[in-house]
Amino acid sequence: MSHAKEFVENAIHGSKVCVFSKSYDHACQQTRAALNSFQLAPDVLSWIEIENRGDSDEIQDYLKQLTGDTSLPRVFFNGAFVGGADDTLRAKENGSLERNLEDIGAIDHFTTWS
Repeated sequence: MSHAKEFVENAIHGSKVCVFSKSYDHACQQTRAALNSFQLAPDVLSWIEIENRGDSDEIQDYLKQLTGDTSLPRVFFNGAFVGGADDTLRAKENGSLERNLEDIGAIDHFTTWS
């Protein structure tokens, strides 16, 4: 298994919500805002900015094998690909993003802010 493939597999299976992104990309920023609009439980979200990694091209190549596209962001819930920016923003608008985050136990209902 290549290092990039192993890195991607460990990342998507190592957290409830995993996003591969580029920090300067507008679609990635919109996706981050959509996910951050919910109170996520601690250590639920793994947000991976790949632009400064030496293996970013290999990561995108492997993400294409998994998802059929190299565009970013690539969003995974519990190891399953759920979409990119358009899918995430549409899901936020129609309420399914919150329901899906609830279903996987990603929303924190217990933290209180003082």
